[in-house]
Amino acid sequence: MLDFHKADCKNCYKCLRVCPTKAIKIKKEQAECIAELCIDCGKCLDVCPQDAIQTISEVQNVKNAILSGKKVIVSLAPSFAGLIERDMIGKFITALNKLGFSYIEETAIGAALVGDLYREQSKKIRSNNIIATCCPSANLLIEQYYPSLIDSIMPFVTPMIAHGKMLKDRFGADSYVVFIGPCPAKKGEANDSRHQVDIDAVLTFDEIFNWINSRRIVLKELEPSEFDGIALKKGAAFPVTGGVIASFLESEEGQYEVIHADGIEECIAIFDSIEAGNVTGVCVEPNVCRGSCVGGVGFPKKEEDYFRRLKRVKGYVKNLENTVISEKNVEFDSIDFTKQFVNKYIDRRIAPKEIINVIMRKMGKHDVADELNCATCGYDTCRDKAQAVYEGMAETNMCLPHMRTKAESLSNVMFENSPNIIIIVDEEMMVKEYNPRAEETFHIRVKHMIDRPISIILDEEPFLEVLKSKINIIGRKKTYSEYDVTLIQTFSYLKEQNKVLAILTDITALEEQKEELIKAKESTINAAQKVIEKQMRVAQEIASLLGETTAETKVTLTKLKNVFIDGDV
Repeated sequence: MLDFHKADCKNCYKCLRVCPTKAIKIKKEQAECIAELCIDCGKCLDVCPQDAIQTISEVQNVKNAILSGKKVIVSLAPSFAGLIERDMIGKFITALNKLGFSYIEETAIGAALVGDLYREQSKKIRSNNIIATCCPSANLLIEQYYPSLIDSIMPFVTPMIAHGKMLKDRFGADSYVVFIGPCPAKKGEANDSRHQVDIDAVLTFDEIFNWINSRRIVLKELEPSEFDGIALKKGAAFPVTGGVIASFLESEEGQYEVIHADGIEECIAIFDSIEAGNVTGVCVEPNVCRGSCVGGVGFPKKEEDYFRRLKRVKGYVKNLENTVISEKNVEFDSIDFTKQFVNKYIDRRIAPKEIINVIMRKMGKHDVADELNCATCGYDTCRDKAQAVYEGMAETNMCLPHMRTKAESLSNVMFENSPNIIIIVDEEMMVKEYNPRAEETFHIRVKHMIDRPISIILDEEPFLEVLKSKINIIGRKKTYSEYDVTLIQTFSYLKEQNKVLAILTDITALEEQKEELIKAKESTINAAQKVIEKQMRVAQEIASLLGETTAETKVTLTKLKNVFIDGDV
């Protein structure tokens, strides 16, 4: 349920670095998400510096449902309390009513019911381990990457789906149920074929506040309203780390050791440990977001203070009635809240060692010393990256240290071997770069010129002119008698570095050739002139016989002379 805008992607690999399942493919230096590998955690969404990754918005679908006259119902995630101060909650409900929502309940009602189902199930099962299923992203993680743990997970839907089922049962299948919360994974869950009839649309807190702001609704100016359904304390505590297990293991503490897996890293670690048989007899509450739902990535960007959100939610929960929903469950007996989790594991191709070695060489990794394992590309090791290249998920040029070394190597070759003099001067007219050709021409070693004034060898005036005007000087010829050279000089302003680059081409040999040609030309002209003069003397002696022929000879020789005079050197 993520949309990658290629035009905005600057191939920084930040999304890939935070992706826990490496579900992001880099193709032609652009990132794209592979849905079959993605667990909808939204980590990439949260870190993209270019905002090139967005959730697929369903705001317009909700607006259309409201305009069509449908009964549009809100299931509001209990973490909403972290958005605003307690005295603004009633005004927030009024704002939702102004947008056109006709009925508003807290998802905490569904959460409390799921807690009751967990409690009953924990009494029946004799599994070595129990894994709660309230986090849809954690559920996907198990289905796609740890299918061997499916037997240990609670066979029930999440609180969002449970509440959606309850609302649909009460208001009819044609009602339009919208979940509002902090979790992008809920969008994927609502579109799962197992739940498509339970939730019609999912909006993040960020989306709902953008909608409110676009309508120029100011919360402070509104009168408060009440929720249409009663919030339950144990359900409202679900978004806080430990809130799920606390709802059903209050009297079962001795049966299982409770583990709160807080964040994707801890989720992966505990699942690895259980799968390996290293731990047993545990009840795990996995939350892919650090800090549980209160740490969800769907909060508005400006609301970045997690601890303030946590304090608000805890304060809100504390003030709720500790109501028991089991006495009111009779009306939901006909609803099936169970869920069949399935094995979605994808068996990925493992590259043979010889192919990995070929790819490694293309990445500039010729021996162990070249394997930096810096993870800049997004993969933990260079060999993991090579495997991703083999699978078509990555490109060899993603190795930034290698590409930098390669670029620097090419630059150094050009700099060191250029037939031109290359000098870079900073704003203080100090030499910062000085190549071997400059050493040869000016007879001063590089170590004696770096961080020394350019005026030691050249006039600083053109450097200052370019630095001040920001206008390049191209093709200026100048002869330096002290170095016995003639140079064609180009001075370029380097904007980002605020320096001046001088490229000086030695044309001394060409100038010498030109002088030789001029001398040869003058010699030929003088010889022609002598021939003409001699012919004229002869012509005067035999004018009566050869006058016409002499005149023609004079014209021909004069033309030849003019060719030498006017010809290019």
